[in-house]
Amino acid sequence: MRTTRWVWRWRSNPLRISMDRIEAWVGLLVAAGLVVSVPVAGLATTWALAGPQSRIARQQAHERHPTAAVLVRAAPGKPADAGALGPGSVKVQVRWTGPDGTARTGRTAVTAGQPAGTKIVVWTDTRGQLTGVPMSAAQALSRA
Repeated sequence: MRTTRWVWRWRSNPLRISMDRIEAWVGLLVAAGLVVSVPVAGLATTWALAGPQSRIARQQAHERHPTAAVLVRAAPGKPADAGALGPGSVKVQVRWTGPDGTARTGRTAVTAGQPAGTKIVVWTDTRGQLTGVPMSAAQALSRA
């Protein structure tokens, strides 16, 4: 029934008026336009938003460096709040050497239960301050 109704606009019919033919062509053109324009608009929006995010990711990758650190104190065996740091993580005091050669300390998230003196990797900025892991290209695209 539905197919017959759609085809009715295109077949010869003595009751069909010129407006029926115009309506059918307009409907077809609108449908074809949507099929093409919606994906193009989506891709253009993604590219427009991904550019700034990609620049941020490249900047972070340039400015952030992995640095060896040592746990100053043993990490507690049970995480206090798993929501903020991730499952099984706790914040503890760590020590690392800055780019100028000075010893630095700070708190970072580590796996619960690690003993004092455990060597870990932390991310630092160009000044030697603790920072997060740089954003990956996939994360930049996802945020865009």
